[in-house]
Amino acid sequence: MGNTVHRQDSPTRVYRGNTGAMAQDSEGFARAREQMGQHTIPELIDLLESEDVRTRFLAEMCLRDATST
Repeated sequence: MGNTVHRQDSPTRVYRGNTGAMAQDSEGFARAREQMGQHTIPELIDLLESEDVRTRFLAEMCLRDATST
C-alpha cells in the first residue's frame, strides 16, 4: 500500500498505510475522547500527571473543552 500525502498545511503530512486504518483509529480516538470527557475537572487535572502520553493528551483536550479554553 502506498502513502497518502496531504498538503493541507506546512510541513507536508505523510500517512503510512491505508486510509481505512486511519478511519478506524479516528473512531477509536473519538470514543476515547468521549469517555475521557465524562470525568470531572478535578479528575482531568489528576490525569494530567499520568505516565501514559495518550491519557495526558486526552485529559488536556477534555479539560480545554470543559473550561472553554
